[in-house]
Amino acid sequence: MKQEILERLMEITPEEQAILDGRREISRELYSGIGKFEVDNTRLMERGRCITVRPHTRFVDFPEHTHNYIEIMYVCQGTITHIVEGKRLRMQAGDLLFLNQRVRHGIQKAGREDLGINFIVLPEFFDIPLSMLRQQNVLADFLVNTLRTGQASPEYLLFSPQDGRAIGNLMENIVLSLLEGREDEDNINQVTMGLIFLHLLNHVDTIDRKSSQTYQELIVNSALQYIENHFRDASLQELATDFHQSVSQLSKLIKKTTGFTFKQLLQQKRFRRAVELLADTALPVADIFSAVGYENSSYFYTRFHEKYGMSPGEYRKRCREGKH
Repeated sequence: MKQEILERLMEITPEEQAILDGRREISRELYSGIGKFEVDNTRLMERGRCITVRPHTRFVDFPEHTHNYIEIMYVCQGTITHIVEGKRLRMQAGDLLFLNQRVRHGIQKAGREDLGINFIVLPEFFDIPLSMLRQQNVLADFLVNTLRTGQASPEYLLFSPQDGRAIGNLMENIVLSLLEGREDEDNINQVTMGLIFLHLLNHVDTIDRKSSQTYQELIVNSALQYIENHFRDASLQELATDFHQSVSQLSKLIKKTTGFTFKQLLQQKRFRRAVELLADTALPVADIFSAVGYENSSYFYTRFHEKYGMSPGEYRKRCREGKH
């Protein structure tokens, strides 16, 4: 990050000065009303905005809290340690942490050289970034299913890219824009965040996440959904490209988790659809095997007979006899 930005972030804020002068805790009134400690976006963000940025308060522990917005923290320099739902996350420079609206977390005391940037983000900010993502990938699924709904379970998503220079440059652009209050650049910042998301897809192997699913389960469940929706022309190569995984890695993960190969799962879905059409329609068998994604009729007949012990015509006949 440019030195001029780091120097601005290093400046002691009035809240930090009060802490250095002897105050033993953060100024809660800056963040929340009376009662439970929920950081309120209206205390941190101008009316009509959907994103703002503020440096993380140093020199004292930030107590456990929730917030009514999506929080993104980017570590510019040093280290920042979060305690998220009881788990200790030690962030290094270049790490990026997404926290949904229900996560309860605290932050351990940061030193003078530990610089973290907090993005306070409303869900609507993600409309443009999400439109830049292809549907079938871990980040899009996380954002759609978690960040954009207040009903989601507490989740976080931590990226630790090994080479985050491109992401760092993009983050720098957003930080500078928000620090300088360039209100006319909101759309630019949304597009920039979308570019950050696209870069993060190259680092899904560095993810640490807390949710109702493991990362592996999320990938496999997305793969199963892909097969369900695209069984006519599904391709493992296309799926691997969407997930930013190698074909061999994704294939091994699917086999390890489900006990079946991608090809076997695809065939199971195609045959389930084929027998539905045989039982419930009068479509010719040739139209059915074409409709479920098979171009070679002999292959379809052979595999069908192996699975059901009869030809498609015999299967249809038995289904009709069973209905009478």
